[in-house]
Amino acid sequence: MAGADLQALSASMATSAFPSGSTKAVVAPYTKAEVVHQAAALASSLGVPLILSTSKTSATAINTTLNTLGAKSLYFVSEAATFSAAFRSSLPAGTTIALDVKSDSVFARSTAIAAALPVGPIVVGNTTVANSMNAAGAMATGQGLTLILLDGSETDATVQSFFAGRANHYIALVGGATTLKQSLLPPLPDNGLMILDTANVVSAFRTIALQQISSQAAASGSSLWTAPMNQPQSQALAALSAKVSKTSFLPAGTTAAFTTTSPSHEFIKLWGPEATKVTLAGTAMTAAELNSLTASASVTRVATPSWTVTNMQLGSGNYTITVKARSGAVKYQARTLGDAVAGESTSTTITVPGLPGTVTYIAALNASGAIVDTFPMRVNQYQEVIDRESTVVATIRDGGKHHLNWIDDRRVPRLITRYTIDPFMDDPNAPSGNPAGATFVAITCGTEYTTPASDLTKQWVYTVQILSTDGASCGTRGATGMTTAVASGINLPFMAFPAAAKMRSMDAAEDGETDAMPIPGYTVSDQLIVESGKLDAPPAPEAESSAQRAARSTSSDSDDPSPSPTSSPSTSPIPQPEPTSAPTPEPTATPTAAPSPEPGEQPEPEPEAVPEIITETAQEVADASPDSTYTDGPPTQARATALGPVAAAPGDDMPTMAVFYMQYIPGQYLGFPGFTGDTSKPFIAFGADNRAWYDLHGSNRTTNQAYVFFGSNYQIINGRDIGTSHKYKCGLLFTNCQLTDSGTAAVTTVGGTSGAGPTRAVVGQWVHSPNPVQVGAPAIDGVALWDLKRGGSTLRAEFDRMPVHQFWYGNFEAAAYLAFENSNYDPLCLFNGTQAVHIQGCTVAINTQF
Repeated sequence: MAGADLQALSASMATSAFPSGSTKAVVAPYTKAEVVHQAAALASSLGVPLILSTSKTSATAINTTLNTLGAKSLYFVSEAATFSAAFRSSLPAGTTIALDVKSDSVFARSTAIAAALPVGPIVVGNTTVANSMNAAGAMATGQGLTLILLDGSETDATVQSFFAGRANHYIALVGGATTLKQSLLPPLPDNGLMILDTANVVSAFRTIALQQISSQAAASGSSLWTAPMNQPQSQALAALSAKVSKTSFLPAGTTAAFTTTSPSHEFIKLWGPEATKVTLAGTAMTAAELNSLTASASVTRVATPSWTVTNMQLGSGNYTITVKARSGAVKYQARTLGDAVAGESTSTTITVPGLPGTVTYIAALNASGAIVDTFPMRVNQYQEVIDRESTVVATIRDGGKHHLNWIDDRRVPRLITRYTIDPFMDDPNAPSGNPAGATFVAITCGTEYTTPASDLTKQWVYTVQILSTDGASCGTRGATGMTTAVASGINLPFMAFPAAAKMRSMDAAEDGETDAMPIPGYTVSDQLIVESGKLDAPPAPEAESSAQRAARSTSSDSDDPSPSPTSSPSTSPIPQPEPTSAPTPEPTATPTAAPSPEPGEQPEPEPEAVPEIITETAQEVADASPDSTYTDGPPTQARATALGPVAAAPGDDMPTMAVFYMQYIPGQYLGFPGFTGDTSKPFIAFGADNRAWYDLHGSNRTTNQAYVFFGSNYQIINGRDIGTSHKYKCGLLFTNCQLTDSGTAAVTTVGGTSGAGPTRAVVGQWVHSPNPVQVGAPAIDGVALWDLKRGGSTLRAEFDRMPVHQFWYGNFEAAAYLAFENSNYDPLCLFNGTQAVHIQGCTVAINTQF
């Protein structure tokens, strides 16, 4: 959609967006980008068109558009040199001016517009911060929010006075912490605060677009509007048209490099062939420029493998795995890590007793009983009906293609990201696979996705995030009935040795070395939980008897009446009953039923019992388990070893495991709204944890660890710790900070439940920990439910998106790997669910396998 100038462009876009007309319209001069952004945000809030005028002395050129729309009530936004009397007298007969905002001050115009609108959420941008004004304008206009712009000329007193009357409302600082002095904002918890850095313009606008989809402001996320990066007025008009049409807006690159540093180009690539419509708005635009953007959407996605899993379904005491037919196969088997046959069938639907989660590969057999093909398979938690919404089955086929199949076929937009783990890394406590740098793979409305062939020497970690439970982006609005936008996680194993590792393995074998090497087809979790038990079993004192263990489990220091957070999107809580029983043992394995032999065939012997078969859900085990008994002081491997049972008994083949749930704040300081009362150090700040993302031994807000001993002497040792909170008063940019207060929350603000067995453990962990040095400050909230077992451990968790919540698993502390973290965090999310504000997208729900 092009125009000879901005006036012509705005006229064309107004009549297109409002085909039935509009009795109201916003009118602004075209010259200043900040004026146009403010006018567009006002038009979005009112739900009316925006007309840009090239003249301030005559309305003749825009009268045709006003008459076409039937607009009689106009809202003027301009600089102090506003529309002249001649301009106003030349408007169509019967026209009235409902609002006349005129000022050379960017901030004064913003507050005058805000005064005419209902008090509500605010988006703040700054014309002196790179990309801030355009991104703030896109966010405000895209969601119909109030836009406040600053340019450095406003006084602190006027800014503070304005925001003092905006307590209890969401405030987004777009451009980072330098957008606005946080000391000028009302103190929390009276408002929510979001800080969006715009240094990476592609990432910033992608965040805004994904937020629009998740909040359903962009009901059709696969359709988008765009405009050149160097035409900010065109961006404002395009953002308004996107709001009216309930689609997304992201800018393109500059007119000289349309697909370089181009948020819309990257977003179209994510949608690929599912992008339904791209509208380019600007002056002097050409079809060639539009085609350069949309060319990325014409890429054909990888076809579904010819042999893979197509469905999984819970039954009564069993479940089924359905696969495509494999040429030459007469039988299909579902097998576990130990190569046991958990289920088999002569049809493509295999019935397996128990619950999903421990089958690790499918085998196809020919008439002679020989295996003709296999593929590895992993699935996240699927133990209850509610899990189906977030269940993903993943396989590796055709030389490294990864096939992800979410078995709930309801069409909703899903975002796929991934990163790698190197199983051969020398230092697992300093891994290279940072999830914060995960690659954005695709957005899809489909029911499955297949990647191109991927490196077989790496373990691939996927997240499939449901962006919205409303399927409008996929053409199925209101038809889904989904409960929560869950993030699903899958770890696909490495399938081949790197050359160097293969040589080390061969040399070790020749030298008679017994060091455990990773095994192809295993994830690092598989390796930890199966192969290392006899090698790494720690020394320990005399084992407790079952009676001693049961007697000890009836005492608990977790008598704090803290509320129990939800354990899964079903909102069923992890209970904290009075402990009255010993930990729940692993259910007895059920033998696999062999299919009836065909006539003339010899019946095959029944397979042996499969230890990996499970029959109780993790929630059922947690419900029947006592509150966790915690050791005093920070949890450590040494303390767990001292309290734990003897080393693995003969026949035990599962090592000790550890799981960690912790929260930390990146950086040295976290800014906090409010004034310290000291003009030389006016900024309030709290000490952050200032650690690397992989530093488990660094500072954390809270830590909840469980050390799990499997085998005949099964036991769980729990530890917890609370970090000290520090409050400071600081100068600009957190300089010359001075400590004003410190304190530590009660250790009982962290707790959990524990249920152990010889080959399975279920650990519930929760945190409800407030800031002890800020009156009224909200708590860090979260809950985790771990299900540790051979062939597919899982984690269900739900938590606020502040601060960074991390979930680690490992073989004690010798090797630890990240199961999940929320790389994007938001201080306002501590207030999620309070009376002050409910924030869309602040609750993170995950269902991940590792």
